[in-house]
Amino acid sequence: MVSLNDVLSSNAYATFVVGFAIMTDSMIYTLALPFLPDLFAERLHVPEHQISQWLALAFEVFALSTLLSNLFVGFVTGSSTSTSRPFMLSVVIMLSSSIIFFLGTTPIMILVSRAIQGASTTFTWVTGLAYLADIIGEGDLGPYVGWTTVGVAVGEIVGPIVGGPIYDYLGHWAAFGIVQSLLLVDILLRVIAREKKVVLHGNTTEGQDLEADRPLMGGEQADPATDYTTMNNKSSTHMGSSKSVAIRLMLEWAGTLLMLIVIFMVRCALEVVCHSLDQHRHGAINTFANAG
Repeated sequence: MVSLNDVLSSNAYATFVVGFAIMTDSMIYTLALPFLPDLFAERLHVPEHQISQWLALAFEVFALSTLLSNLFVGFVTGSSTSTSRPFMLSVVIMLSSSIIFFLGTTPIMILVSRAIQGASTTFTWVTGLAYLADIIGEGDLGPYVGWTTVGVAVGEIVGPIVGGPIYDYLGHWAAFGIVQSLLLVDILLRVIAREKKVVLHGNTTEGQDLEADRPLMGGEQADPATDYTTMNNKSSTHMGSSKSVAIRLMLEWAGTLLMLIVIFMVRCALEVVCHSLDQHRHGAINTFANAG
């Protein structure tokens, strides 16, 4: 019989958690797009002729923060003893950015929140995929990563559809409540996740590299009659494998960069569309008021 702990430590649950985290990040970003101009105009009392400038700054700050945070998030994740800790840190950053965004009363606070949100996006993607790789292993990672990216599409689609009507009909704090509820579920899903159990066999651990505990490279016992030519060949082979790993990492980095560029292009297009629709809506309202 499958226990609850088995479910919470399974590959499927880890994939769901990472996918939900990516969806939450994407949805929080797109949820605010429809009402961002109204936020500057009505809540922050920004003059109408300056709204476009502040909107541009808000978008640029997010993109710049995402770009700069990419330079060190990987090192932070790699140096951590557990991938679950940086992954949990990403939702804390996301929570702080959303609180500053909705409680902010000046345009500068909105820019700060957008900068923090850009860093949280990087943390969510990098630490989430690192956590997934740690749970599943590199050999079977591809199909699971494919499922997690579904969260991007869901967030991009649902966010604007939900954000606009909620802000128009229920107000600023209703949108804040939706975001915080979504983050609460995200935090709960991450907290209850369990690491896979490690089965012990005698004095060794399953999954442990037994060869690493032996005296020489390749796990072979020391032999006084070892041919040094053979050792040099093994050294060359080891260097060759290191180069192949470095090339693979460079290709993965290039793929990640390309994916981020595509995401930014989609988001920028969505931002332009939302801003254009908002301007048309305000124009229609003004025309109707003047006609009346």
